[in-house]
Amino acid sequence: MPDSSDCDTEDTSTSTTQGSSSDDSDYDFAKLASKMPMRGKVTERDPNFEKKNKCKCDESCSSRTCSCYKYGSGCNSNCSCVGPCGNMFQHLDYFFGDGEKCNANPCFAKWLIENGNSETALKSVNREDLRKRILECDSYEDLLEDKDFKKWKKEGKNIPLDQELAHSQKLFRMILSDELDSQLFYSFCQGDVFNIDNGWHCVTCQSCQEWREWHCGYCDKCAYGTTCERCGGRSEVSSFFS
Repeated sequence: MPDSSDCDTEDTSTSTTQGSSSDDSDYDFAKLASKMPMRGKVTERDPNFEKKNKCKCDESCSSRTCSCYKYGSGCNSNCSCVGPCGNMFQHLDYFFGDGEKCNANPCFAKWLIENGNSETALKSVNREDLRKRILECDSYEDLLEDKDFKKWKKEGKNIPLDQELAHSQKLFRMILSDELDSQLFYSFCQGDVFNIDNGWHCVTCQSCQEWREWHCGYCDKCAYGTTCERCGGRSEVSSFFS
């Protein structure tokens, strides 16, 4: 049987160990909190809707530093461009038709830039190949469920040869423009058509995202789910899942 001095020594040792564990726990929590500075706060923002009505570029408006170019739109009469304007999105009527005031949606704009940043490159895109690319996508059967697409397809039956281009341009306005009435967009990132409720293209991250993904304004990067894994910020819909 141990004497009383042995028992006292053992108790003291146990107490010291427990105290050390508590200190480590507090330290870990503080360390974790410092890495999640926006924990619990809503940090979501949508960079796709931050377009300004005009630019004031002192160069050629041919890079994403131009607010018009960044959002796939041509410059307009409100702009204060200095010198010749080289914004290739001035020529989107090649895809969308004469007199149609449409901008390229973010994914189409990225694709056009990657395929040559100039009016010449834009107008060298084979529109018939582009049309086939859209209609041969994996989600074609889903397209048939969309009322606007069904109407477009019906209109194309026995269409005169001289109206085929205008018919294709109507498809491009539905799928490739930022037309607010359209529920569909073609993702060049994924090579498929998506409903806007199921996917979107982030103009800042320059990639297509699932509906579960959102842009964190604090980190300036897209996050998955309701919480940003980098800063702890939350999406606007996170309260519905709390």
